[in-house]
Amino acid sequence: MQLWFINHYAGLPATVPATRPFDLGKHLVRLGHSVTIFACSFNHYTFAEEQLSFFQLIKIEEIEGVRFVWIKGPSYRGNDWRRLLNMLTFAILTFIVGVRLSPKPDLIIGTTVHPFAPISAFLLSRLRRARFWMDITDVWPQSLIDLGHISAGGFSARLCAQLMRFSLNRAEVVTSVLPNIADYVRDSGLVNKRTIWTPNGIDEGRLATFVETAKNDNSCFTAMFAGGFARQHALDVILDAAALIQANGKTSVRFVLIGDGLEAGFVKSRIEVLGLSNVVLRGFVPKQELYDHLAQADVLLCTGRYQSVHRYGISWNKISDYLLVGRPIIFALSSSNDPVAEAKAGLSVPAENPKALADAIVELSNTPPHIRQEMGQRGREFALSELNYANIARRVEKLF
Repeated sequence: MQLWFINHYAGLPATVPATRPFDLGKHLVRLGHSVTIFACSFNHYTFAEEQLSFFQLIKIEEIEGVRFVWIKGPSYRGNDWRRLLNMLTFAILTFIVGVRLSPKPDLIIGTTVHPFAPISAFLLSRLRRARFWMDITDVWPQSLIDLGHISAGGFSARLCAQLMRFSLNRAEVVTSVLPNIADYVRDSGLVNKRTIWTPNGIDEGRLATFVETAKNDNSCFTAMFAGGFARQHALDVILDAAALIQANGKTSVRFVLIGDGLEAGFVKSRIEVLGLSNVVLRGFVPKQELYDHLAQADVLLCTGRYQSVHRYGISWNKISDYLLVGRPIIFALSSSNDPVAEAKAGLSVPAENPKALADAIVELSNTPPHIRQEMGQRGREFALSELNYANIARRVEKLF
C-alpha cells in the first residue's frame, strides 16, 4: 500500500526528538508498504532551516526506505503570526506538491497539532481518490486554552475547533498518541468512528546502538529533565523543587535540564532570581545522542501543567525515551493514564507541586541503588513490550 503521512513536525533522530512518523514508517516499510512523509524543512525545535537551501522550495530523499518530502517553511521564533504563516505555507505547498507526486497514494494520514495539515490531507485524498485518516497528537484548541494562549470564546479557538471537527467528521479512522482517543472522538459527537492508539513509542534497534555506561560523576545524585522548554512542561516547578532542596542543605542533589524552546529565557532568569547553584543547563540534544545523556541520570523527571485535555491521557516522547534508557522516573502530572505507575518504574506525584516533587527526588536519592536499578529495568521491559513500534505498525496494518 502507498501511504502518505502529512506531518508538519516529523523529522529524523539526528535533528528532532519527535521521530514517531519516521520510526513507525520504517516498520511499515518492513511490512511491505511504501511510506512517504511530508514534513516541514524548518526545525521547530532548533528554530533553524536544516534541510533546504535559500532557493529550494522542496526536496525529496529516501532515508532507510522512507521517502521524505521536505517542504519549505518560513522561519519563526515565537507563537505569533510568523508561526501561523509557517503552518499555512506548509499546508498549501504540501497540497500543491501532492497533486502531482507519484506514485498515487492509497491512504493519506493528516497529523495535527495544527488543524491545517489534516485539511490538506483530506483535500488531497479527494483529488487523488485515496482514503483519509486523521492522526491527533494534541487536542487543539483546548490545549491552547488550558495554557492561556488563546481565549475559549475567541475567533482563533472557534476556527480551530471547526477545522478539527471538519477533519474528524470525514476521517475513516482516527489514530492518536492519546490513550483515550475514543473518548475524545465520542465527546466530539462521533459515536461509531474507528479509533486506534498509536503512542510515541520506541525503536528497539536504537537500543542496540545504546551502550550502557556508568555515570561519569558519582559524587552527586542527578535528577534530569529532557524536552522542550515550554510552558506545558512546568519547568518552573522543577526549579522551585531545586530551590527547596538547596535550601534544605541537600548539596548532593544536582539538576540537569536538557532542551531549548520559548521558555529558555524564563528558565535562565529564574535560575538567577532563585540563586540556584544546583542546576545545570545543557541545551538541545537530538534523539540519536539523547540516550547517552539520559544514562548519566539517577532519576528522570516528567513534569507538566494541569490541563483538562489530559483526561484523554498523554504519551509524550520523553516518557518512552525515559523508559527505554532504564532509569527510574518521577511522573509529576495529572493525567487519566500513568505509564510510570503502570510499569512500576518510579514514583508519581501531583502536577505543579514543587514540594511533592522535591520530596520524591530526596526519597529516591535515599533509595538503595539496586532498588532504583530494578525500577529502571521494569520500565525498559514495559517499553519493549508495550511501546515497540514493530508491534504498533502491525496493529495499524490491521486497519488497512
